[in-house]
Amino acid sequence: MKKPKAQKLQPVLISSREGARAVAAVLVEDKLRVEALKIQIDEAKAAIDREYKDELDEINRRIMQHEGGLQVWSLQHPEEFGKAKSIDLTMARFGFRTCPTKVEKAKGTGTWDEVVSRLLSTVVKDAATGEVLFNGEDYVQYADPTVAKARLIADKAIIPPAALKLAGIIFDQDEVFFFEPKSESLETSKQEVA
Repeated sequence: MKKPKAQKLQPVLISSREGARAVAAVLVEDKLRVEALKIQIDEAKAAIDREYKDELDEINRRIMQHEGGLQVWSLQHPEEFGKAKSIDLTMARFGFRTCPTKVEKAKGTGTWDEVVSRLLSTVVKDAATGEVLFNGEDYVQYADPTVAKARLIADKAIIPPAALKLAGIIFDQDEVFFFEPKSESLETSKQEVA
């Protein structure tokens, strides 16, 4: 459907207080109409949501049930994955994804404020050359101060494990299960529905 051509807006010229009052009245009327239409739209959306709620809830329960089953099977049969982290099927792919690295407190470390204090006191030097390998102060943000987690992650390859231990920090990286239909399957499904 072709969108109608927008009309050029004409300037509203006001020359008197009475003219301003008339324009204000039109504005009030239009703004009230807009709010009334928004309320009607919200009510219509709510009615549609109510109409499909039970069906969507049931489908979502089945999705959770089936994804849970796939995840349990995947955990019980790692040999099926070989060296890969996922299995590619005709209609879908599922498996495990490695999440981005995050900075966490090591067990028994205490609060993040304590980690900041420890970082400020952590300096690791090369035993032979005396070169500073890690200066914890470089990883403290001074706004509050807080731990500069993004910088720690960026430098994780060069930070000595001893420095992390002294500071009470670990790098953690989770793996999460996923299931995603292939785009061709989704397109076929959409065409069948239409």
